[in-house]
Amino acid sequence: METDRVKLAYHAPFPPFALTQERGSEGLAIDILSQALARVHLRALFIPASMQKTEVLLRTSEVDGIAFWAIDPERQKNYDFSDPFIISGGALFIKSPNQRCKSFRDLEGRRVVTPGTGPLGRYIREEFPKVRLLLAEDYAESLKAVLEGIADAAALNIHAGTYLSNQMFPGRFTLPEEVFLEVLLAAAVLKSRQAPFLRRLNEGLERIRRDGTYKKITGRWLG
Repeated sequence: METDRVKLAYHAPFPPFALTQERGSEGLAIDILSQALARVHLRALFIPASMQKTEVLLRTSEVDGIAFWAIDPERQKNYDFSDPFIISGGALFIKSPNQRCKSFRDLEGRRVVTPGTGPLGRYIREEFPKVRLLLAEDYAESLKAVLEGIADAAALNIHAGTYLSNQMFPGRFTLPEEVFLEVLLAAAVLKSRQAPFLRRLNEGLERIRRDGTYKKITGRWLG
């Protein structure tokens, strides 16, 4: 990592957390990190990549970290995380006009699809073994699987899933109102490699919380 610059990979598009526009990267997570790092005199170079490629870029040291990643016990074996800066969660997306599904108990013996690189698949497999789990490449493929009848429900991040379903398939999904699993998002680095960077980032996150910047950013993206 350069003295005043850090390279962070992120999955794109993953709205509202991250989007790649003509003017550069933006989104809830991108804006939070940009402001937090600026407070501690660091500049971020954000590098968009596929869901699968972000981890590869970090493992091969082509980037210093992953901008935002769900914290889970398996990942903590190989990666260190910053303080969490977004609270989100996994939710179930059902084809409209079916009623919302609030529990996996209602889905025993039925098919639930989720991206293979995310943390939700492992949780479903361990906690609800009677659910028929299908793994997709990304969120778009997961949503299409439900519409095409390949899966009965998609397990997705509630914020990203809602945004993408409204953009790609407006009115075709019964959108969830609650999560089945709380998920904390944070920046990730290789284990024991970037402790000074994480300390500086955590300091920056604390500063933007204190001065009201964090609240303004979340209000702009989440309402």
